[in-house]
Amino acid sequence: MNMSQQFLVSLPMLGDSNFFKSVVCVENHDGDGAKGWIVNKELDARVAVRLRKSIQLGINAPIYYGGPVEVNQCFVLHSSDIMLAQSLKINDNLCVTRDKSIITMLNENKFPQNYRIIIGCASWGPVNLKVNYWAVEPAVKVCGSMLTIKKILCGVQQQKNSGHMVLKTAPSKKQQTI
Repeated sequence: MNMSQQFLVSLPMLGDSNFFKSVVCVENHDGDGAKGWIVNKELDARVAVRLRKSIQLGINAPIYYGGPVEVNQCFVLHSSDIMLAQSLKINDNLCVTRDKSIITMLNENKFPQNYRIIIGCASWGPVNLKVNYWAVEPAVKVCGSMLTIKKILCGVQQQKNSGHMVLKTAPSKKQQTI
């Protein structure tokens, strides 16, 4: 099963602590493996302060842990209303970039409609992404409504009476990071 352009929600039986209670946006999944970003794990405030200084981010936006790979890289997952030369389109509504000019834009209050600053990413080898450990939500469906993507990207909690994951709704804000 190709999981490109999907959101994966970890199921309780997933034994990898890197992905416990995680929502992952998968950019690419093919015969060589898969790459994506954990999008619901906000970093500790003290760590975020240091990282904001490191990437020269002048706004107090949350920074998220994207996964255990490329932890020295900053990615910005953003809506497609702003396209930079280095932006990679995941689908019609969602892009990702490592272009440093997006940090300058954020510092100048030129925000995409939705964005999320992420440190690191997740990647799997050709046979390492086990479908039976994840609930799959098509990113095309999800990103058709940015309100829905905000709900998924806000966080995951365990439903008390079943083994299913429940998605919490994000608070409404005029300018919201996703």
